[in-house]
Amino acid sequence: MLEGRLEGMLCGKCCFAVYGKEEFICKLIDYLKNSTAVSCDVRYIGGLDVMGRMKIAVTGKITESMSLSDFQTVLINCYTPSK
Repeated sequence: MLEGRLEGMLCGKCCFAVYGKEEFICKLIDYLKNSTAVSCDVRYIGGLDVMGRMKIAVTGKITESMSLSDFQTVLINCYTPSK
């Protein structure tokens, strides 16, 4: 399961921060690199947290052309396992 939210980076730019298990983060990164029409940069932030989740920051034109709710609906929910 992935979680996403809007965050600010130290440099002042906005980013979509995504938290989740490594396997889901890797699939999301592959999708972002290969399938999206909007360019973006992906940065790993730290290592695993106490719950075993990774954090990535997604920046670039994708944050300017897509709202957080669209990002969550179109990208993150694709990788959320159904219950």
